[in-house]
Amino acid sequence: DKYFGSENPVGKMVRVENREDYSVAGVYEDMPSNSHFHFDLLLSLSTLDESRSPSWVTLNFPTYLLIREGVDVQALEKKFEPLVFKHVGEQQYQIHLEFQSISMFTVSSTLSGEPE
Repeated sequence: DKYFGSENPVGKMVRVENREDYSVAGVYEDMPSNSHFHFDLLLSLSTLDESRSPSWVTLNFPTYLLIREGVDVQALEKKFEPLVFKHVGEQQYQIHLEFQSISMFTVSSTLSGEPE
């Protein structure tokens, strides 16, 4: 309603920050009030130049994993270490991956740079 009134917005164009036009691909329901996601629009990550950077040192984008129940999360974290080393190499000491349950975001947000 905010951008297109009662019209179906799918397929219509919306200008973001008075710079770029994007085609509306879908509409979402309001996020729950206890969510750490607060936004008016979601854009495809592939539309951002910085998303195509081969660098693993810029941690600009939070990443979410859906992990099956019963998986040993600490063991899974360890499996990521060789992958990070492969892409970061000597700079690995600067990167530390730590998995955190998304339910913790809505209770307390204490890690640097994490969503509220």
